[in-house]
Amino acid sequence: MKKNPTFLLLLLTILFSSCYTSAISYNNLNRIERGMFPKDVIAILGEPIYRSFDDKGEILEFRSSEYPPARVVRIRFVDNKVVEMELSLIHISEPTRLR
Repeated sequence: MKKNPTFLLLLLTILFSSCYTSAISYNNLNRIERGMFPKDVIAILGEPIYRSFDDKGEILEFRSSEYPPARVVRIRFVDNKVVEMELSLIHISEPTRLR
């Protein structure tokens, strides 16, 4: 039987892409503690996808994937320290609104 190199390459690509694990895991989220600095959180979860701030503090948002379904973690910092962490799940693609 002759092996098709294109088929083997495709098979390996699918295999390795399915092995991707997100930094947003139960174990990593358990490592986040109140009072941690942003650099410590980034070292655990990777670079945030969004950053925002208001008069109360700063929020960093991390996602397990750019596409739904995706786990989303929002971490609020006040005085450069973690004060709150929120986990949610995005099931469907939300339309983007331009303002």
